[in-house]
Order: sequence, then C-alpha cells, then structure tokens
Amino acid sequence: MTQSNNTIRSSKDKLAIIIGATSGTGLALTHRFAKAGMQVIGLGRNLEKLNSSSFPTSNTQFIECDGSRTESADHFLSKYKPDLIVITGGTHPKMSPINQMDWAEFSEPWNNDTKITFEWTKAVINHYRENKHLTPIKMISISSGAALHGSPLSGGYAGAKRMQTFITEYGQIEADAYDLPITFLSITPKQLIEGTDIALSASSVYAMRKGITQNEFMAQWKKPLTLELVAQQIESIVSNDKSGGCTYLLSGDGFERLS
Repeated sequence: MTQSNNTIRSSKDKLAIIIGATSGTGLALTHRFAKAGMQVIGLGRNLEKLNSSSFPTSNTQFIECDGSRTESADHFLSKYKPDLIVITGGTHPKMSPINQMDWAEFSEPWNNDTKITFEWTKAVINHYRENKHLTPIKMISISSGAALHGSPLSGGYAGAKRMQTFITEYGQIEADAYDLPITFLSITPKQLIEGTDIALSASSVYAMRKGITQNEFMAQWKKPLTLELVAQQIESIVSNDKSGGCTYLLSGDGFERLS
C-alpha cells in the first residue's frame, strides 16, 4: 500500500472510507462527503487516475490499495476506526456473450466486487465483536441494476452484484445477533449512471445489439441518473437512515426503500 501523503488532519468530524474512490461513483462520493466536512480516506488501485488538485486537501487522503485483499479491511478498520464505509470499487466486466468468455473472464466480478463486500463485511463484524466499545458504524455496498434483471452480455457480473446485496443482508443478521452497533445498507442503482465507464461500455454494447444508437439506449430512462445525483441521494440516506439495515433502489426519480 502506498500513500499519497503521510498524515490526515485530526478532527472531531466523522470519518468515511470510500473503496473505489479514484473514479465514477466513488470519486463523486469522495467529493460530496469531503465538502460536507467529513474526513475522507479514499482507497483505489490506481492513484494516477486522480486530479488531486480538485480536492480539499485538509480533510481528504487517498491511499493506493486493493480493497479485495483480505488484510486491507483489517488494516484500515484498526488504523482509522471509521464511522462510515462505502464500497463502490470493483471490476469492469468484459462485455460479450457468455459463449465468447472463458471462466476467468466470467468469474472476475466475483473475485473483485463480491469479494470486496465479503471481506469488509466479515472484518467489520469481527472487529466489533472484539472491540465492544466502538461507536456506531454504517457500511454501504453499492450494487448494480444488473442485479435486478440480469445482464446477458457481462458474464457473471449480474450474479456477483446480486450477491453483494445478500452479503450485506447476512451481515446485518449477524450484527443484530451479537447486538453490535453496525448498520449494513445495500444500494442498487436501477439504471446506468451517466458519466461512468461501465455505463459507457454497457450502453454501447447493448445499443449495438438492439440496432440503435447509444444515446437512444440511454434515453429509455426519462430522468438520467448522474453521478452528482447518486452522491446526493447516498448522502441523504447516510444522514437520515435509522433502519438498522436495509436495501435501497436509486433512479433519476430519487431513492426508494425496499426492506
């Protein structure tokens, strides 16, 4: 793990760890939470993607880290004791029919996206069982609309994203069983998020299969789901949710609670 700087300013404000903070939703959330005054640790595999000059340096720190590694979660939980963890990181699946994939390509989302949620959920539960006096924490795992209806041109991606939701639900069951102050939330965008690499690649492939343009494919959603809107909605959920664990859907119309 290599750090973009060596220290983060101490503060009484709450601290968030964003996994997958170097692009897309993770980057938008890092901006949003930092501007709201939170201390933010942004984890990502490739810090070269960042334009660090655009961030409030006093309360944002980026660290190069593979969030799917087993030791990563234990390390950051012990060192920073966050109030909030948001999992946005994962792989960009190969976009092709299942018969044109090998098993490694098909299963890659399970070994990245699903594994990140598994490792951090497990670590949070065990960390809190061993440290009885920790303050409450929320952990959010962001899934994909593919988890709702499948995605025949992205291999195991849809199943991997659906499993992320199951893992957060299992985590809440265990946290409640041990009476731990942990809230697990699963958030699933119902539509492609404009401005993300996955939206660009998925809309291109599916538009081509339908014989329409990429813009026509994206126009199926009358209200676009932008990165700014996603960050705004997630910040609202973090601020107001007192459910003790549940699943939310996001769309251009806002969010809705499923359970």
